[in-house]
Order: sequence, then structure tokens, then C-alpha cells
Amino acid sequence: MPRVARISNALAIVGVALLAVACAQVGSGIDSAAPSLLGSMSPSDVAPASPSDLPPDFGSPSPTIALTSTGEPCASVFNSDRCDALAAFAADQLGVPFPTIRAIGILPNPSPGQIDFAHRTFLSVGLDDGTRRPLVVSCPGIASATDPQCMPSPAVPLSGSSNGGYTDVPDGSTPLPALEPAAVANARPLRIAELDIPITSLGRTKMTIGTALLANGVLRDRHFALRDPWSTNVHFADWITVEVTPVGTDVPLTNLYEAGWRPGVEEVVVTLTYNVVWFQPGATLSLVDLLVR
Repeated sequence: MPRVARISNALAIVGVALLAVACAQVGSGIDSAAPSLLGSMSPSDVAPASPSDLPPDFGSPSPTIALTSTGEPCASVFNSDRCDALAAFAADQLGVPFPTIRAIGILPNPSPGQIDFAHRTFLSVGLDDGTRRPLVVSCPGIASATDPQCMPSPAVPLSGSSNGGYTDVPDGSTPLPALEPAAVANARPLRIAELDIPITSLGRTKMTIGTALLANGVLRDRHFALRDPWSTNVHFADWITVEVTPVGTDVPLTNLYEAGWRPGVEEVVVTLTYNVVWFQPGATLSLVDLLVR
């Protein structure tokens, strides 16, 4: 299963050892409602981890860590969306379908004093065949802002939700002319207050959602958001992306100085790209407040 979010290797110090073996249930198939990850399993349902259960990069567990602790349910440690994001991440990393993830247990940090371990969360993942798999979630640096499994309140990462970087000035660039009043008057923005897209299949989808006329070919503003930043009935791999591409080219607008200035107005096509890795019937991708001008 494709990744839900990839993890960087930078280091961050978090002086907290998460003490819990939390268990949470997810759905058993794409055609049935997925149970909440808030449910807990009894201590006998998830056997305690032993040092031999841990993957190689766990390092050498401290002998003082009580790996037999059953801890608290996931809902006592993280919110329900975070539990769902951890389950989706586990399915991706283990290469198994999301519905086969039956429980997520949070193990004590085996080496809380080591800097390389401080930013990691250690999971015991229960599968529907009764087995458990150990897994490490690494959240260094800015991962808590970009990777759903690391976010306190998970959200699907968005690309093209702002104009950030578009006006950066590359080395050697020369100033561009001001916008022509006539071009501004003839420009036509694309505004979409709400757009509901039914999810009916797995895989990557790229679709046109509209066109716009940009004054002098300059992208003055671009933004959009999701009605539900993290939906538990559909999971996406990678980022959800909105691109703005001039008609007649296949190169999206990413930088003002690289694209250049042109007289009059320029027609652009606005596309949406997303990659579904799991969904339940009735799921939708809902965009709100989209503007391209």
C-alpha cells in the first residue's frame, strides 16, 4: 500500500516516554462500516511484546522497561483521528490492506534517554490473522506539520493550497512589469465555494475542475481547503494537489519569474490530483473555498 506520509531522518528531542499498550479496532472490509479506533482490547487480546519482537532499529531495549504493561487505550493517549492515522500508516509500512489492521498498541520507549529514540513512537500492530507486528513511527523536526501520523490533529497534506513560493525571486532574475489595468479588467477568476467529489475507485485520479484567465499570466492568488481535514472513511496517499497550468503547455505555474510576464490575459486549466488507497462506499472528497486568479 502506498505511503500515507513519509518520514524524514532529522532529529528532534522529545523527553516523553509514551507508556501504553493501546488497542483500537478498524473496519473489516471496504463494504462494511469501519469501527472506531477508540475501542480497546483486553490484555489477553494483545500479548505483551518481548525484546525479540522488536524490529532491528528498535536498538537494545532497556532492561528496566516493563514490556508486559498493558497501558491505556489509544483514546487515552491520542485522539480518534490520530489513532486512525497511525493505523493507516501501519498498513502502508507493513504492506497490508488497511482493513486488516485490527489493533494498535503503543509500547514504552525502549531507550528513552537516547536522542535517536526521543522522537519515536513504538507500535505493536495487531492484524486480523491474530499476529502482531512491531513498528516504529519517527517524527523528527517538522514532521508534526507534514505527516498525518505525527500530527496532534491529523490533516491530509495539501499542495497548491496557497501561493507560497510562487513569488520567490531566483538568483539573477530581473523585475517584471506591473500588471496592465486592461488585463486585470479582462481577467476571469475561478471560484468554487464547495465541490463534492464521490470516491468510487482506488488509485490516482487527475481531473480538471475549471479554467481561469490570469492578468498578464500572473497567478495573483491560489488557495483551497478540505471540508474535513481528516476523513476516517477515505485515506489518501501523498498530497492532494491543485495545479494551475497554462493552456497549450504541460508545465504548471510554480514560480512567477520562471513563468514570466505576457501581455493581455492567459488562459489556465486548474486540475486536482489525489490518490485513494482505501475508502468506504459513500465517501467523498470535499473541497471548499477554492480560488484561482
